[in-house]
Amino acid sequence: TGTYTVNSAAATDILSAGTNFQNFTDLAYYATKSFVSGPVTVNVTPGSGPYSEQVEFGRHQYTGSNRITINGNGEILEYYSIISLKPHVIKFAGSNMITINNLVIVGKGRHQWNVLFTKDVNDCNDISITNCYISCLLAGSNNSYLIPIVSTDTFTEPTATNGHRMKNIIIDSCEIVGGMTGILFRGDP
Repeated sequence: TGTYTVNSAAATDILSAGTNFQNFTDLAYYATKSFVSGPVTVNVTPGSGPYSEQVEFGRHQYTGSNRITINGNGEILEYYSIISLKPHVIKFAGSNMITINNLVIVGKGRHQWNVLFTKDVNDCNDISITNCYISCLLAGSNNSYLIPIVSTDTFTEPTATNGHRMKNIIIDSCEIVGGMTGILFRGDP
């Protein structure tokens, strides 16, 4: 519960009752391991990026409709992936109740699934990506590893799987650029 920051110029100080995460990886780790008992707002400090890292949000414990809202403030989160089994910039693995707003998400390298929704033990539910710029740098490619937003349960071929069940996934007012296709969601019948 509360308001936090992501600021690369300051250390992560959550364990000492602070409010800063030095990077998105620390934020995702604490968000996944913590119990969210009230609304959480995370503001990325303007001018503190770019952040070059691979981020994985798992399933966190929460009560009611308490959501983690990340305000990107136009900062850049990028990752250069050369490994086909880890092609994401941001991965939601059984995640729920998360909003990412106004973040620039850039995939680089031969394998780019910038935003990946996948199943852990549970399905992804109630995730919103709003007002973001999401880009695969290699536009127009027929390579299935170049897709800005993907839902899949396999890391070998996203177009060959049924995917998984998800509820209330919202992609709104985003600019999606490059790749084989902009969004690839395949549901489990």
